[in-house]
This record gives sequence, C-alpha cells and structure tokens, in this order.
Amino acid sequence: MSWPVVSVKDICELKYGKALKASARSDAGYPVVGAGGVVGAHAEALIGGPSIVVGRKGSIGSLTYLVEPSWPIDTTYYVTESGTEADLRWLYWALQSLGLNGMNKSAAVPGLNREDVYRLALALPPLPEQRRIASILDRVQEMQTQRDETIRQLDSLPGHIYMQRFGARLDPISPLEDWLAQGKNSMRTGPFGSQMLVEEFVDSGVAVLGIDNVRNNSFQSGANRHITLEKYKELARYKVYADDVLITIMGTVGRACVVPAAIPLSITSKHLCALTLDRDRLLPGYLQAYILNHPIARKHLGESQKGAIMAGLNMSILRRLPVLVPSMREQQRFIADIADVSATRVSALTHQSALSELAMSLQHRAFKGEL
Repeated sequence: MSWPVVSVKDICELKYGKALKASARSDAGYPVVGAGGVVGAHAEALIGGPSIVVGRKGSIGSLTYLVEPSWPIDTTYYVTESGTEADLRWLYWALQSLGLNGMNKSAAVPGLNREDVYRLALALPPLPEQRRIASILDRVQEMQTQRDETIRQLDSLPGHIYMQRFGARLDPISPLEDWLAQGKNSMRTGPFGSQMLVEEFVDSGVAVLGIDNVRNNSFQSGANRHITLEKYKELARYKVYADDVLITIMGTVGRACVVPAAIPLSITSKHLCALTLDRDRLLPGYLQAYILNHPIARKHLGESQKGAIMAGLNMSILRRLPVLVPSMREQQRFIADIADVSATRVSALTHQSALSELAMSLQHRAFKGEL
C-alpha cells in the first residue's frame, strides 16, 4: 500500500504551553498538564479538548491525550483539532511511533526541539484509514488498561482475604520469638561494618540479598552483590533458607516476603532480617500476610521504628512483635486460597505481556501500511 510521505510540520502545528505556577492554580476544575502528564487542576482552561500534549522539558516526548479542555504548561507543546487536518487519535499514535522520547537536545535538562520534530517523516493514509488504524490501536490499549486493572485487583486480593478471615479475630496473641524455630540463629540480620566490605564483593558467587530482593512483597530473584565461597564460610551464620520470611528493616521498612524453595546459596545484608519459623505451628505465608495486613502488626512496626535520620527496625522490636496465630488448618486453607490467587495473577501477567507484544507489533505494522 502506497501512502504519501509527509513531514510532521505538513500535518500539524505544535504550539507552546503556557506557564501556570502551582501557587496560582485553584486545584479544582480542568486538568493542568505537564511534560509527564496531569500535574494538577485549575478553574480555567487554556485550550479546548480534545488535545495531544507533548513533553518538551523533563519527560521529553511523552504524550498525553485529553478529551476535555485543559491547561498545558510551559514544559509542553500541544496539538488540538484546529491544529491538524489528521484524525487526532491517529496523530497521537503516529507521534508515539516516532520515538520522540529519544530526541534530547540538552545535556543538563532534557529538551525536545520543535523543529527536529517537524522534520520527522511519516506516511499519511486517507482519513478513513487513519480512523480505522486509531480504532484498532485504541482497542488494544483499552484491553491493556483492563488487564492492568485486573492485576491491580489481584495484587490487593490477598490482603482483603486475610482481613476478612482474621482481621477481627480474638485468637491468643504471643510474641514472634515464641514461634521461631528452636535453636540459635532463627532470627538474623547483618553482616555489619568490617564483617563485609564493599571491596569484597565479586561478580558471581554467593548472593548477598538486600531490599531490592523484597519488592512488591514478593521475593525477586537475582542479586547485584556476591561474595566468594571462602568469604561465605566466615559469614555462614547469615545464611538464608527456603521458607524463611524476609523483612526489610532499613529504608522502606516493613516489606515482607517468603523465600522460595529454589533459592541459590545466599546470605542476608544489614537491610534485611531473616526469620526461620517453627513451621509445624506457624506457616511463613501466614506470617507474611499478618505482618503486611493486620492492624496489630502494622501498629507495632510503625510505632517501633528507630532512627533519627532513617527509620528502621531491629531484632528486639521484631522479637516482641505480637502475633495472632489461628489453627494450622485455617492457615493451610488461607495459603491454598492465596496460591490460587497467585496462579491467576501469573496467568494475567502472561496475558499482559502478550498484549504488550501485540500492541507493539500492530503499531509497527500500522505505520508501514501493513495493518
């Protein structure tokens, strides 16, 4: 299919946004739009809708489409229907395909030069074809948004299930230290100070786990820090075991995850505390959910944080953590239900990835005239 090749300047006008200080905004009314998207609201609009707002300074090349009137500020360009004869939704997707976010002209503050954008070339289909292309890409975007919302709801579901079953329970409460595995070293953090120096890290070997391994309250494999096996022998008391519960105790405090069965040889760092439980009485997955959701746990951890500069927890605080423990049968049923949620989430993430690949493929084909 042969379409005429035109420059961006031939088909649209990028106008400059207008400054509107945060102190001058009314915080209600029409969207105020910056380079990265909506940044506030104001009683007046600078332009009518619909429009495309393009990041000019900061988040260069980012695109925001608005149906309603808005106020694009001075870190942006904008296009309205009066500034183009093309279908505006098609133009939005066409600009997306041009890689504007890679056109930085300033080393200090990222900037997008309008004349550079104007010189970019693209094939211009007839208006009915523009609308057909935009409709297809809009539908895939809608599907992605729906899938993102499904994943967001699945992420919050374990907490809702936990609180529904156990949030108002009056089971006996005892300190966490009563539920640890028997013997020494069932709760550990470190190494500290000269026990492990930065210059002792190597590219591969025994993993040193940190806060980055406990993201979104799940265990994230891979480590940026390693020590040699010889060094590990000095620090073996900090070993992390399968089914340990890891809690972040510095930085972003109070995140928790369960260590999977397939973990390679690893040790903690001073930013984490590893708990080895008496699993005949307390399941790791239940304790993780308790720490993340129960008001008693959140109150104890929140009120007990230490550190004048950076909030933190220590093992003494964690040992005293009051823990509400239901029967083993109830714990097992909860873990089984959460496993079902997790499996559904994995399926949703797979679908999300497939949709992303589909969207990229369709967008690539659309602007080559192959859709």
